[in-house]
Amino acid sequence: MRFITHDLHVAAKIRNRIALMSRGEIVEMKSDADLFTQPEHPYTKALLAAVPGRARS
Repeated sequence: MRFITHDLHVAAKIRNRIALMSRGEIVEMKSDADLFTQPEHPYTKALLAAVPGRARS
């Protein structure tokens, strides 16, 4: 099943594996837990840093 959203928290509640796209290409695909705790791609890191209320490391 594909579920498209701009809200990563909604995606994590609906699916346990998330693919993140940038400019029409999948740049990262991980479990929701790994995506939030171990982002690798610069776009993923920037997107997570922009989530309101998310603690910065």
